[in-house]
Amino acid sequence: MKSIAGDEIGLPLNRGPGLTVLDAIWLAKTMEPYNPMWLEDLLTGDYTPYIMADLYREVTRSITTPIHTG
Repeated sequence: MKSIAGDEIGLPLNRGPGLTVLDAIWLAKTMEPYNPMWLEDLLTGDYTPYIMADLYREVTRSITTPIHTG
């Protein structure tokens, strides 16, 4: 998609819930060269991120791409 849209159009990536912290960090670092606007719902789905705040904090501190959930 980035090869068609170029850098002028930002693309978010919604992975869907269910990754482990290590897998979420790996995915985020793998996607960094494509400069996504954000990564969404890496660990849990909508409405449950507060349950895993410590895990989301760990992911956020390990990557440069913003994350989004809930």
